[in-house]
Amino acid sequence: MRRFSAWLVLLMIATGAQGQTPSDPLYADSTLRLGSGYGSAGDLFAFLPGASFHDPGSIGLPAPGTLFASPPARLNLVYDGFRLDDPLTGRSDLNLIPVEGIASQALFIDPLTRPHPEWAASQTLEITSRDLAADTLRTQVAYRTGGSGYDDIDVRAGLRYSERLWINAGGVLKNYAGTTAQLEKYRAQKINLALTRTFGSRWRARYHLLYNVSDLNLPLPEAPALAPGLRQPHQKLSRYDHGLEIDCAGRWRTLVQLTDQHRERFGYRHSVWDETTDVLRLDLASTWLWRRGSLSGMAGGAFHSTGLKSAAWGDHGQSLYSGWGNLALRPAPGLQAFAQLRVEKGEGMSAALLPQLQLRYDLARGGQAAAAADSTRPGVTGSASDSSGHSPAFSRVRWQTLLWYERSRREASLAERYETGPFALGDPELGAETGDHIGLGFSGQAPAWKFFLSLSTSRTREELILLWNAQSALPRHQNRSGQQRFSLDAAGQWRFSSWFTVAGKAKQMLFEEETPFNQPATFAAGWLAVHHIFFRHDLDVRLRLGVSFWGRREEPIPWYVEASPVSAPLQAAAVPWLDLSVVIRDATLFFALQNPLGIDYEVIGGYPQPRQLIRWGFVWNFYD
Repeated sequence: MRRFSAWLVLLMIATGAQGQTPSDPLYADSTLRLGSGYGSAGDLFAFLPGASFHDPGSIGLPAPGTLFASPPARLNLVYDGFRLDDPLTGRSDLNLIPVEGIASQALFIDPLTRPHPEWAASQTLEITSRDLAADTLRTQVAYRTGGSGYDDIDVRAGLRYSERLWINAGGVLKNYAGTTAQLEKYRAQKINLALTRTFGSRWRARYHLLYNVSDLNLPLPEAPALAPGLRQPHQKLSRYDHGLEIDCAGRWRTLVQLTDQHRERFGYRHSVWDETTDVLRLDLASTWLWRRGSLSGMAGGAFHSTGLKSAAWGDHGQSLYSGWGNLALRPAPGLQAFAQLRVEKGEGMSAALLPQLQLRYDLARGGQAAAAADSTRPGVTGSASDSSGHSPAFSRVRWQTLLWYERSRREASLAERYETGPFALGDPELGAETGDHIGLGFSGQAPAWKFFLSLSTSRTREELILLWNAQSALPRHQNRSGQQRFSLDAAGQWRFSSWFTVAGKAKQMLFEEETPFNQPATFAAGWLAVHHIFFRHDLDVRLRLGVSFWGRREEPIPWYVEASPVSAPLQAAAVPWLDLSVVIRDATLFFALQNPLGIDYEVIGGYPQPRQLIRWGFVWNFYD
């Protein structure tokens, strides 16, 4: 307790601020499809350059993802400055995000541009919520429905109560009956709240609440072989995320986050398996930002403490301390350099030094001044576009090159250390995983076109992995020797007329290891977009006709392990889809059709994707 108190005092006195952003994203995607037939934030994430979504083919099942060449467990999900990884497993789940609450210009990625480095341990997706607050009450209602008993209603409201206080709130109700093959029934509720209060001209406080509760069947195709007698398990989850942010003039910032999660998992009528875990996590961080001409810097520290209570797993806790300092410099017009040194120390572990380096060259036709001006804007997404479909940031040709290097470390999660089965076993003696990430990216942007191309590699040491071999009774969490992954990512779009745009993305991964991984190595998607505005902006019609492709691969058995010598082939598949949205003043009507040809395919082994999936609904904005 004394050590904790001393650290807290030091943290508050020390350093840390408005998150430093050395530059804008290398590529900001324009495929954000709010008001479409998505099932989770993963359906939007899948279209981002460099991203890979491990689609389970069902609503509510765990929805993980990866960025560039990073391993699956390395995606850091940050929502409004607060972390959303599972405090028990350490994995990010895109199901936790209230999708209609995503700001239209906030879903973008960059290897190292992180407004909130407090939580960053590798590739990060930063998401900002939508601000509806105005002098009068503003309300948004979204409803979508479709086959297999699916319906989803999302209500949001915002009000500027006074000059110093504004409120944003929302709620989500979601139901899904599942396909006949899997019966993956799902019910969920989400509540999100943001209260912002200013004090004078320099101070601002923001309270953030995100509440998720879900009731879910977990179909496990390989369960009988691993745990005879266990029928389809069931999971109930409730999670509270409380966050408080205090900011002073954009120079100093302190974040406090409390995550309280209760999870129940059991077999049929609790007869074979009954497991309850309660996890409480406290995160404290403080940062300080300074600027001197073309030079800026940031320093900060953070403390993380997680406690577990479980009759099956026992009572355990772990903590992590970190501190960092960085410098960002513009040594020449269009050239930016960024360097950071991070120190991390886990309980019972030695301290680790984690460097980060980034070089970026930005050139725009019309002079370097124009390039510098454009670098303050995050790019083109959603409603940021004008009536022609182009962002103001595309007013001239812009070329950008990025080279980055980063070393990261990941401590074993509570599940990796203490899980007791029936599907996996943990190891309390697991060491930390470290990784080196290198990438080279290049992009071009103009009024009519844009493209992105990157090559990245990730080399891990003492990799934390769930591995199963045929001789062991259950898969085990373990450390193993270094592994290397490569990722080639490309994306682009071309507006060849006032009506038509063609766009697409592709990802090809190469794995050093011979054992199959539960991650598609090849993914590509392409589409034709038709967009036209009628009747002086009273009618806005958008149509997308596209096809998505997954390459042939070997899927490990069971599917949830990272690697296994036992595998099954998954055939290549090219699946067409259609999105139609019609905006009539303050209302959006949409229709989505996926897999109209009824193609039989799987992205994750044992979990068939739906056939001829139809969704429709509306989004309606009210201004009182």
